[in-house]
Amino acid sequence: MDIFQLFVDMADAGYSGTARFRTYLILVRKGSYTQLFDPCLLYDIVTAKISAFISTSPKDYVTASDLEVALEAIEVCRVRKVSHRPEEKDLSYILNENENL
Repeated sequence: MDIFQLFVDMADAGYSGTARFRTYLILVRKGSYTQLFDPCLLYDIVTAKISAFISTSPKDYVTASDLEVALEAIEVCRVRKVSHRPEEKDLSYILNENENL
């Protein structure tokens, strides 16, 4: 059995506004295929072309009003026991360690 492992990130497809790291395994029975190209190298080539044309960021996904964002920030601060800073536009102070990458 031949195994090819691909390490995939949403940013590879231009979606840098999200973090979804994955690994995919391609398993092929030896002798049952003819390899024309290395799958990992092919993935790198294709994703380089895609990400050259497409790139999103977190702001591209936010569709809430200012009021909705403020209310959510207040609730998250309450749950996480963080002092809410209503004058602060950058809400990164609310993020936990996993969210603040």
